Amino acid sequence: MKRITTIMLFIALCFALTGIKASDAWAAPGDSEGDPIFVATPDQLNSIRYGLNKFYKLSDNLDMHDYLCPD
Repeated sequence: MKRITTIMLFIALCFALTGIKASDAWAAPGDSEGDPIFVATPDQLNSIRYGLNKFYKLSDNLDMHDYLCPD
């Protein structure tokens, strides 16, 4: 138990000295403007509605022909 406490204190000290918040160290893609989720397909564009609080960036031109002109 003492070893775990020592390791946890060491990690906290490292974060404190570098100015990194623990929440930033384990942030998921899309949680910040600097690390957006890239959208490259119409299906990915459609799924944006399930994560409106995330950051996105269009990585390629989208071919929407199948969505706009179904056969």
